[in-house]
Amino acid sequence: MNTTSDVLSGLEMPSGCEVESATFHAPLGDTHIHSFTPEATGIRGKLDQWKSRGMAKVQDLRASSLSKVHDVQHVLAERGALVRSNVQRSVSTTRSSVRDGVSGKVTQMQSSMHSSPMKWAGIAAGSGLALGLAGRFVHWRNKHQQTGLQLVVIESTC
Repeated sequence: MNTTSDVLSGLEMPSGCEVESATFHAPLGDTHIHSFTPEATGIRGKLDQWKSRGMAKVQDLRASSLSKVHDVQHVLAERGALVRSNVQRSVSTTRSSVRDGVSGKVTQMQSSMHSSPMKWAGIAAGSGLALGLAGRFVHWRNKHQQTGLQLVVIESTC
């Protein structure tokens, strides 16, 4: 009796197991340009090689970006220190000039109060009168606004 394997043994057709284990070897084209290791043949080898080259590029980019970030941080730290010192210098200069100006105005007002006390007494009396009248007006206004209707009754007939 002939079995299936005896019938197919004469044919040059591979069995199913051989087809599953077979690999596809794409033509490499110009093989003298690309140097492949024995493990890197076929599409799988090319994909592995592209993956390794991609990872190398990513690592190179990461290293260069980290060095650039470090350089930028260094420059920003230097500029920040320069700006901080400039601000401190301008604040101290402004503070001293304001202090001198205020002390000069206080001295001028004290001498004016000693030289013409009646003028300052009139200014104080006028200010007190204006504040008192404004307070009375606000009090009167609040008192008269509260006398509105408190209860509203609506009747309707059917």
